[in-house]
Amino acid sequence: MLDAINSWLHWGVDTQPSYTLKRKVLHTNVGALIAVLSMLNFYAVSLNIASRAMFGVVLIQLPFLCLLFAIPWFNRKGRYALARWTLAFSVIASQLLAILTAFGSFLYVHYYFILFAIIPVAFFPRQQWRSLVFLFIFNVWLFITFENHWFAPDPEILLLDSAIAQSLRTGYAASTFLTTLAFIWMMDLIAERNEKQLEALSVTDMLTELPNRRYFELAFCQEMAVSRRDNKPLALLMLDIDHFKRINDTFGHDEGDRVLRHIARVLRQAIRAGNVIARVGGEEFAVLLPGAARSEAMEVAERIRFSIESESYLCQGGKLDVTVSIGVCDVDGALPMEDSYRAADKALYIAKQQGRNRVAV
Repeated sequence: MLDAINSWLHWGVDTQPSYTLKRKVLHTNVGALIAVLSMLNFYAVSLNIASRAMFGVVLIQLPFLCLLFAIPWFNRKGRYALARWTLAFSVIASQLLAILTAFGSFLYVHYYFILFAIIPVAFFPRQQWRSLVFLFIFNVWLFITFENHWFAPDPEILLLDSAIAQSLRTGYAASTFLTTLAFIWMMDLIAERNEKQLEALSVTDMLTELPNRRYFELAFCQEMAVSRRDNKPLALLMLDIDHFKRINDTFGHDEGDRVLRHIARVLRQAIRAGNVIARVGGEEFAVLLPGAARSEAMEVAERIRFSIESESYLCQGGKLDVTVSIGVCDVDGALPMEDSYRAADKALYIAKQQGRNRVAV
């Protein structure tokens, strides 16, 4: 159920070209959901009171409820302006008709117009400032009109029990602020999730779905600090795919990309939890081994090399022998990170010079 609602809220989001417009579409869908929940809550209260006037308002608002359900669909079809205006029209018109046909000024329903004056900022892009100004002025005018001039309610509303009437007045006034708080809370949750997604994207290599160089260097700094503090060994492996340029030139870059994903998959299987792997260059990968002395690092490197060599890789031209060369170095936590990179690169160069498909230190 929650997955279905989440999917519904994201209709039309992915087709927007910028994060700002994606956010506006999402806010519009969330606004529609909150409006739907508010209406359903009103229906439950109205049917429980069993008043003819209240039931009449329920019937009047049903078409607007249907329109609210259509808003994400409009966004999904690329009708973004229609979705925004449908939301604005539905919530304003439904409450305006409720006031004019039944509630009058008696139940404080006009307090909703304060919310409707402010909340469109979350839905409309800045470029549509004229729409924002119009909605603000129109809703403020409605609020002032109903606040300063008495509009008589349906006689049946006046016959409601005084306790029920007072509860409804208090509920409508409080609902304005509670709806605002609910919207802000949902927007905060969405913003927090989006921030996490953006952070994940910023440290992930999109092709292999491994951590990228930025993430690796952040982890490297942290592990060096731990190594210095606890006086524990730390090892760095640098891997380079042998003859990768030849693979690209012979089979094409698409096949080269598939080889990179193949290497990433084998690395994930060969590396234990707690170790850090990343794609740090075109065909270059790095592995950080906290707590590993040189002998253990050599064993891990050899296991990786053997796993990649023995894993069959089939391409369009048949079986392709994919191998890697690996450079290993001990990390000295007292020295700059660049020194460890240079040492590992030097070891990798030695492995290449010695014939490739081997481990060097």
